[in-house]
Amino acid sequence: MRRILPAVLAVLLLAGCAAPSPGPTIPDLTGVAGNVARDQLTASGYEVEFDAGPDDSVWMASNWIVQSQSPAAGAVVPLGATVTLSVVRPTPTNTPSPDPITSAGLTRGAAQVACDSAAQAAFPYGYNPAWILGSITQEITSDQWFMKIQVEVKNEYNAERKAIMECTVAGTETAPSVVALDIY
Repeated sequence: MRRILPAVLAVLLLAGCAAPSPGPTIPDLTGVAGNVARDQLTASGYEVEFDAGPDDSVWMASNWIVQSQSPAAGAVVPLGATVTLSVVRPTPTNTPSPDPITSAGLTRGAAQVACDSAAQAAFPYGYNPAWILGSITQEITSDQWFMKIQVEVKNEYNAERKAIMECTVAGTETAPSVVALDIY
């Protein structure tokens, strides 16, 4: 009996010191934003460390993209282990999307010029468009440019007022035609 008790204690002790149970499979996080990868790993029970190279620190994980990871995707690692995410800053494309044009080739710029000419003819004493800050919409509808912007107009008595201009333009780049102009 005296020999059995130490053996039972040794077995119980060894059972309590068993290796931690393996966690779930590490997902492939390459190409994922740093904050999304971090949140996914911490929700699965892992610690996360970022590696941005020797010359950089990760302060805002959402500004980084996972380039590689250690342990690799598919590895089974114990819960609580640290997963290192090597991250890079995404490169800006700096390529603006092309401005839409009608099927006849009418661009936004030519449509704006046509609207300005028509509005200056309607308000010869003063017309001031707010194309940048006062733009409400500029879109192609029924293959015509429809533009709605804020404007300032003056009458013959020099009275000014703010208004809304709606202008629809059809035609081509070289021959735009104002279909409708309404300033209210």
